[in-house]
Amino acid sequence: MGGPPEPAPRVDESLQSRLSAQIAGIDPANSARLRQAFVETVLLWELGEQLARDPEFAEMVSRVSEQLGSDPTVAQNLHGLLVKLTAARRAR
Repeated sequence: MGGPPEPAPRVDESLQSRLSAQIAGIDPANSARLRQAFVETVLLWELGEQLARDPEFAEMVSRVSEQLGSDPTVAQNLHGLLVKLTAARRAR
């Protein structure tokens, strides 16, 4: 029967390559913006691009991003990972 809608099929790019492209132009010192781009990219990857059209999507991204940033250990580890990903892309 009804049930939740199926996520859109993924294109042949990896989550890592999509995330890398999304954060490429963000200043590595801007941890809040990096975190927000991470959350947005992962949610769209997992749940489908159609979610971006939802009027409440930006608020959800903001809330999840703030929650991740509220734990210093999680925030620091995530920021370190995203900075490494940015550096790896620039090194290519």
